[in-house]
Amino acid sequence: MRGLGTLVAGLFLVIVIGCGSGEGDSGLTLGGTPAAVPGSMTSTDANADIAPAGSTGAAGAMSMSMALTADGMQTPATGEMSDGTDGNTGGTGGTGDTSSGGGTPSPAGAPCTGKPGAPGTNSHSVMNGALNRTYIVHIPESLDPNAAAPVLFVHHGFTMSGQVMVDLTGFKGIADREGFIAVFPDGAGATPWNVGTGVCGVGGAVAGVEDDFGFVDKMLDAIEADHCVDRERVMTTGFSMGGYFSNHIGCQEGGSKIRAIAPHSGGTYSGDCSGAPLPVMLLHGTGDALITPDCGTGARDLWVQRNGCSSEFETRPVMGGHCEWHNGCPEGGQVVMCLFDGMAHAWAGAPQGLYGSGPAFDDASELIWDFFKQNL
Repeated sequence: MRGLGTLVAGLFLVIVIGCGSGEGDSGLTLGGTPAAVPGSMTSTDANADIAPAGSTGAAGAMSMSMALTADGMQTPATGEMSDGTDGNTGGTGGTGDTSSGGGTPSPAGAPCTGKPGAPGTNSHSVMNGALNRTYIVHIPESLDPNAAAPVLFVHHGFTMSGQVMVDLTGFKGIADREGFIAVFPDGAGATPWNVGTGVCGVGGAVAGVEDDFGFVDKMLDAIEADHCVDRERVMTTGFSMGGYFSNHIGCQEGGSKIRAIAPHSGGTYSGDCSGAPLPVMLLHGTGDALITPDCGTGARDLWVQRNGCSSEFETRPVMGGHCEWHNGCPEGGQVVMCLFDGMAHAWAGAPQGLYGSGPAFDDASELIWDFFKQNL
């Protein structure tokens, strides 16, 4: 497996180098303050051209090349880890409007009494097939364990980990304020998530083959042993490869398991989607030189068709870009595309650094949670 990680890493180095030169300590960066793309999209047609990628000087060529090894790769059944490069202990895994302090009553047919509760931020593991899967769960102290709470899964990108997403997104603080459970799973090292086949862009080069859908089931069941879960409000977001996975699980298991998705800087595949319609917000930087913005807008076009929305949209400004709210969507099937002018491959609004855009752009985490609140 270490040899496979090295081979895949070499492929990504070629891709990253081809994207352009970067800056920072290693010559590559996901941060930096990207230069704005002159002019913003004004067309009301979802197929309008996007400002060309690379307007940041390709500084966003993904700094996942910084740690191009199978970080924290687990061995089957034991969960033992090899030495990772990011120092996080949870770098592995496989595939597979609520008021503060509350949650909602338990769904009909799902009694919720006698739950012990497990507040705080805790690391967990669960067996899924032959793999010991790891993840981080944050449950606000104010939540009543016997009141059904929404659950948000936050999936990381290539060479990242659940802990990186804890630090990057700020969803812990939002969960404390809004009253939901935040879950940060770990992927499977060099091939973090099973994202389906035929995906747009470079994501297919590091797609996993594990049962990630089963992993999500096991996490939900484990969480529900401690705290009542509102199964009608289980949502997922993710960055980069995590964005690909969010598209995939929404496509295949939307409605039955996942109620809304918000892929950030990812892509997807064409084909049947038994999970549609469901609320979808997609976010992407127009200066993303790694997973180019056409992957994001292409995914949007597919969701517009799957959900039965119009290609016409209403444009709403956000800091450093705009969001396109599609017209004619069915109830429970709103599609929104947020584009950040000149932003590289980074999480919008996160502290500037390896995976953060810096303060020039609106906070993706807040935009995502507001969208979920409005649509569930």
